[in-house]
Amino acid sequence: MIELTKLVEQRKDTLPNLIARARLVAPEQAASTVAIYSPKGGSGRTTIAVNLAAALAKRFPGEVLLVDLALPYNHAALISYLTPTGCLAAASQVPPQNFEEAVLGAILHHPGGMMLLPGVLRAEQADLITVDLVNRAMGILVNAFRYIVFDLGVAFTDIVISVLDHSQRVLVLVTPELSSLKDVGELLNI
Repeated sequence: MIELTKLVEQRKDTLPNLIARARLVAPEQAASTVAIYSPKGGSGRTTIAVNLAAALAKRFPGEVLLVDLALPYNHAALISYLTPTGCLAAASQVPPQNFEEAVLGAILHHPGGMMLLPGVLRAEQADLITVDLVNRAMGILVNAFRYIVFDLGVAFTDIVISVLDHSQRVLVLVTPELSSLKDVGELLNI
């Protein structure tokens, strides 16, 4: 019960601050974006994404967001010892006037200072994540944070392509296997 009370207090304090920052930040102060991608599962992509966000958050507490778009199964919250109650997919089903609050309200605060936005809570919600939804959410998030780190799934979907296109930095993880090298070679030719 104490943990739940702590979570409620944390969310109560965090949401108004995020909304205020999103409305005040000038476009030139928009977030720096980093996408973490690997064409092969099991490469350590989520671990790298979580650790990058955590390292940035040590310097900029509360100003670093990890967006978990490793669909349909996302595990960033799990390995960060966080229990999500909301997600980006759920924000797709709210009226447009409540979208900003739904997105910002789904963000989890890690005790280490980073924030985390799960893409989905259940695998079947992955169909609700669209390029348009991600772009709408990004319109809000880039003004609310200093850094945004994306954990992308292995499938080369329109969502992954859109995030890669809009990211200022892309980190491609390669495992020392012939198939992984071949896949990254094809990726770089796109």
